[in-house]
Amino acid sequence: MSIIRDPHPDITFLRTHNLMNGHMIANLLKDRISFIRQTATEEITKENYLKSIELELNVMHLCKQELDKEYGPFAINRPQHSNILICISNQIDYLYYTMFQKFSFKKELLIEYMEFQTKNKRFITNEIHPLVVLMSKKNCDSKLYITAATYQFEHHDIEAARNFFNEGILKYKNDKNLRIEQLWVEVQYLEDRKGEYPCQLAIQKYKETINYFRGDIVLHIALLEKSLQFKTIRSLHYAIISDFVELYKENDLMWKKVAELASEGFTYYHDQRLFEYTTKGECRARCCIIVYEKGLETLSDKEIKRNLIETFTEYLIKQWLTNSIKEYEIRNGVREAMERAFQMGHFELGGLHKPEYYVYWAEHTQARRLNILRLAIEHNKKNVDPWNTVLKHQIMLNESNYRFIKKIFDDGVQALKNDSLLLWDVMDSYLQNNNLRLVCCNVRCPQLEEFYESGANSPYEDINMVYRVEYLQWYVLYNDITSIRELFSNLTSIQPDCKKLYMIMINYEKLEDPLNVVTIKDLYNIVCSRFGQQENDISLFTDFIQFEFTYCNGLDAENVYNNVLQFVNPDLRRALKDVYNSIKQSHIRRTGFVRNGRCVQSFSEGEE
Repeated sequence: MSIIRDPHPDITFLRTHNLMNGHMIANLLKDRISFIRQTATEEITKENYLKSIELELNVMHLCKQELDKEYGPFAINRPQHSNILICISNQIDYLYYTMFQKFSFKKELLIEYMEFQTKNKRFITNEIHPLVVLMSKKNCDSKLYITAATYQFEHHDIEAARNFFNEGILKYKNDKNLRIEQLWVEVQYLEDRKGEYPCQLAIQKYKETINYFRGDIVLHIALLEKSLQFKTIRSLHYAIISDFVELYKENDLMWKKVAELASEGFTYYHDQRLFEYTTKGECRARCCIIVYEKGLETLSDKEIKRNLIETFTEYLIKQWLTNSIKEYEIRNGVREAMERAFQMGHFELGGLHKPEYYVYWAEHTQARRLNILRLAIEHNKKNVDPWNTVLKHQIMLNESNYRFIKKIFDDGVQALKNDSLLLWDVMDSYLQNNNLRLVCCNVRCPQLEEFYESGANSPYEDINMVYRVEYLQWYVLYNDITSIRELFSNLTSIQPDCKKLYMIMINYEKLEDPLNVVTIKDLYNIVCSRFGQQENDISLFTDFIQFEFTYCNGLDAENVYNNVLQFVNPDLRRALKDVYNSIKQSHIRRTGFVRNGRCVQSFSEGEE
C-alpha cells in the first residue's frame, strides 16, 4: 500500500493549527500561483522575488513558533514536523537562488541569503550548484567574493572561505584587495589556532601574490601590515619581511618602512634570520638607526639617498626633542647618529633638505657651532631661520661687540630684504636691553635711535610699516612736541600710508596742555578719509564724534557724523547711527545743550 505524500504540508499545518483562516490561506495560495505564472511569462521582477521570499519567511516563522509552543524545542527532530520546515526552507532557498541567477545583487542581500542558509542548513536538501559556482557564472563583483569569504570565515568554515577567495582570484587575477583579504583571513585563522596550524598555506598564498604582482611595493607593504596585526605568527612575518628587504633594497620606501617598524618594536635581523617584537624603547631606537644607516650604505642612487636621509634626520630630531630616550648610552648614540646624518647630508648629498636641520646640528654640536651656522647661511641665504639663529648666537657670545653683531644683521637684511622682520625684532630687543642699562646711568643708547631711523626709512614695506610706528612710539618718550610733530610729518611722507602713526599722534596730542583741537580734528579727518572704507568697525568714527562732543559742540559733532557717512562701510552705517544717537543723548543730558530753544532730537529711524 503506497503512502500518499502531502504536497503542501505547510498549508495543512496552518489549517490544522488555526494559524490562518480560510481567507488568508486562499490569498497565500493565490500569491504563490501568481508568482509561478509570472516566472513562466518572464515578466518577473526582483521586487516580485523579494516579496515572495518575505511571504514564505513569514509562513516559516508561524510554523516554527507553533512547533515550539505545542511540541517543545525538539519537535523539529521528528520527521512529521521537520518535513514542514524542509518544504518551506527548500522553497525559500530556491527563490533566493533563482533570483540571484536572474538579477544583480549587493552584499547586503548576499549576507541575508547566507544567513538564511546557515540557520536552516539541516532543512535545505535542494540539489543545486553551490553559491560560489553561481557567483562565478554571473561575473559578480570581486567585493562579493570578499563578503562571502569573510562571512564563511566568521561562521567557522575556513574551507568555504578559501573556496570563495580562490574562485574570486580566478575571475579577478588583478584585484589586489582580494589578495590582501585572503591573506588577512589566513592570518586570523592562524591566530585563532594559536600555533596548532602550520603557516605553510598562508606563506604559499602570500608568495603567489607577490610573484604575480612583482615589483609592487605598496601591495607588499599592505600584506606585511596585515600579517603584523598579530605578533605571534613569526614564520609568516619573517617570510614577508625578508622578501621585502631583498626585493626592494634599492627603494627608499622599503628602508623607511622597515625603520618605521623598528621604531614600533618590530626588529628585523637579516643575518640571524630573525624578526622579533620588543617593547624596550632603547632597543627600538637602536634598531631604527641601524636600519636607516644600512639603507644609506646600500642605496646607490643619490636622489633616493637624499629622500631617505631626510626621513632619518626627522626621526633623529624628533627623538632628540622629545627626550624619549633617557639612558645616556642610547642618547649618546642618537647624538652620534645625528652628527653622521648631518655630515653625510651636507658634505656627500649636496646640503641638508631643510634650513632648520642646520640649526639642530649647531645646537647639539657646541664645539663647531659657529662653523655649522655659517654653512647654514651659505646654503639658505633666503631663509630667515638660520640668520635668526646666527644673530641670536652672536648676541649671546659677543653681546658687547655691537659692530660685529650689526654686520651680521646688515648682511641678513641685505639677503632677506622684505622677509627680514624677524631679524629686526631680534636686533630691537638687543638694543632695548642695552638702552635700559644705559638709562640707569643717565645715558641714552645712540645706536637705538639710528636703528629705528633706518627701520622707518627702510625701502622694504613690511619693515618700514612696523618701524615707523616703533620709532614714533619710542621718540615721544624723549622729545618735545615740536620735534615729535616734525618727525611725524617726515614719517607720514613715507609710503605706504600707515593708520597707526596717525592714531599714536592723535592720542599723544590729546595729552598736551593746552589741547590743540584744530590739529587733532585735522588728524581725525585725514584718518577717516584715507582709511575709513577699510575699517571693519566704527570705533574710529565714534572716537572722532565723541571728541567733537567733548571739546567742540553738538553742531560740529553732527557735521562730523554727516561727513563720515560717506567713508563708512555701508553695512556699518546703521550701527554708527545708533552709537551717534546714544553719544548725542548722553551729551544732552550732561550739558543740557539746547538749539533753537529746544533739545536736539535724535535722528528718526528713516534718516541717514
